[in-house]
Amino acid sequence: MAKKRKKANGEGTVYFDKNRRKWKAILSVGYDPATGKVKRKSFTGDTKLDAIDKMESYRRELSEKPLLVEHENTTVKEWIMTYLEVYRRANEKIRANTLYTYESYAENHVYPHIGDIKLNMLTTTHIQRLYNYLYKNGRLDGKSGLSPKTVDRIHALISGALNQAVEIGMISKNVARATERMKYKATHMPPFKLEDVKKIMKYAQDEWIYPAILLDVYTGLRRSELLAITWSDISFDKMTIQIDKGFTIQADRKTKTTNYDFSPPKTLESEREVPINEEIVEVLKSRKIRQNEIALSVGIKNYNPLNLVFAKKDGTPMTPSSFSTAFKRIMKKAGLKGDDYKGGAHRLRSGFVTTALRSGAKVENVQRMVGHSDPKTTLNIYREVNIEDKIEAQDIVEKALKVGK
Repeated sequence: MAKKRKKANGEGTVYFDKNRRKWKAILSVGYDPATGKVKRKSFTGDTKLDAIDKMESYRRELSEKPLLVEHENTTVKEWIMTYLEVYRRANEKIRANTLYTYESYAENHVYPHIGDIKLNMLTTTHIQRLYNYLYKNGRLDGKSGLSPKTVDRIHALISGALNQAVEIGMISKNVARATERMKYKATHMPPFKLEDVKKIMKYAQDEWIYPAILLDVYTGLRRSELLAITWSDISFDKMTIQIDKGFTIQADRKTKTTNYDFSPPKTLESEREVPINEEIVEVLKSRKIRQNEIALSVGIKNYNPLNLVFAKKDGTPMTPSSFSTAFKRIMKKAGLKGDDYKGGAHRLRSGFVTTALRSGAKVENVQRMVGHSDPKTTLNIYREVNIEDKIEAQDIVEKALKVGK
């Protein structure tokens, strides 16, 4: 039996085949994208040097050719679809909502422009032209371009797919790396002013989503956590709610169906028990009675199948987008305009943190309440200080300087 001798890492394997009386070199050329198994190519020569020369010649060819021969007809669309299905969907670290967003970006912004290009023909210029177009005219309604942040997310999708193609030996380099993108500064919307929160609460009282808004004001829950709360999560006796999941939308673009499900908490610290006050308890009890009345009146046996506290009136899940739309409608009714109108319901979460910290609550307690993994996040993300706080700080210094005069 012929003995194989492995060379140093990256040099391939070279051995003498006694049966054929030839030297043979074996080179790993990547992985089969469908099976994940290592793919190898062999080279034979009369001498050891001949076999090595053939292997090295092929290796140089690979570095110059962007795509292996067996994948030369694969299009950008075909590969991104494979990447999302095989390499991302199976990755438990990626959240279902993130995958759904990637698929939306691909269908709406990538496939229409570069989807039909062969992967071996894709260039940096193709991708750069796509980004330039998206900055200028990327919105689906054609009114304007996409934000630099959104284009960066689309870049993350494209670059991730190309990196994976390089990793398994389909292409030799990621041509998206050389693209130029607009820089943007991450901004944090300030929390609502207390008077604006009061206006929102006033105009929300007759709205179906009022219990959800009330709970968010007092607890600072994430939107996905809020919409995932089930009746079994609530203990009216203990006056607590168990937060241990998020709400997700899983769309099957092949069958054009949408499934609603729960995802694990965002971080380990996100799983927590949240206290509720008597006002919340009474409002939630009233909501439970109302849901039972609706179920009986319409005669639907499977009303609210997920047992959601904040389901729509017809028993179907309240999606994040429908919640945001309803909340913006309430903001408009409350007379909020300009910057006061921006940011949406997430500002209730930041408002809870900011109000709690300004009122003297310990950072660690606020961190645990909202489920941040690190107290620094609680301070860093919500470090906005309003003009009243600045004036107060200035007054304290002024009084200190006047002492003893």
